[in-house]
Amino acid sequence: MRRSRFAAAGEFRAFTLPLDVLSPSHMSTAILDERPLTYEEERGKPMPGFNHGIIELRLGAQFLADRRFTSGIEVTLELPPGVPLTPDISVYPQQSIDLRHDIVRRTDPPLLAVEIVSPS
Repeated sequence: MRRSRFAAAGEFRAFTLPLDVLSPSHMSTAILDERPLTYEEERGKPMPGFNHGIIELRLGAQFLADRRFTSGIEVTLELPPGVPLTPDISVYPQQSIDLRHDIVRRTDPPLLAVEIVSPS
């Protein structure tokens, strides 16, 4: 089995996150003064930086290379329905993609949800 240079270099380590990291209390969809919400107001977290984007891209590329999985970036999940959560990466078993009919919110749980914690 071919190993990626990222895994071989030891850049990524497996870890678990407490479930409250993705809890609804960290998110907000309220409308304030009829103006569009900022990223921070909508997501309840700071705007991701360059390093966050690089890590997200590299992790996403690893899942993309493995044909057993279909992964998405910033896919909104409703688990349970009515409680939207948007992890950085969601990984599902391999499935075909219908470009004519988009899925705006997924109600089926992913195999893996990744939230990248950044110092910013």
